[in-house]
Amino acid sequence: MLEAATGRKALSVGKPSPVMMRMARKQLGLQTASTTIIGDTMDTDILGGVQMGYRTILVLSGGTSRDDLAQFAYRPDLIVESVADLCGTPNMLGSLAA
Repeated sequence: MLEAATGRKALSVGKPSPVMMRMARKQLGLQTASTTIIGDTMDTDILGGVQMGYRTILVLSGGTSRDDLAQFAYRPDLIVESVADLCGTPNMLGSLAA
């Protein structure tokens, strides 16, 4: 609708836009190798992280179930049931270290 009204092509900067993910990483002062994206949706959160070369953690409490994983050609680095599974377990995140 906006493109039709303005006659210009829109630039999407939402997930999984590399523009948005790169800007967020730079704003946080992180290097690619030390960036992890945690998300609950394979085709936005995890796809964006994989495309950017970030480590990825899929949380199964949202939009993607374990059964859905067979539909995707890419995989997250880690799969957890809930974000709570990441709390108090530094070894879990440490295992993702490059």
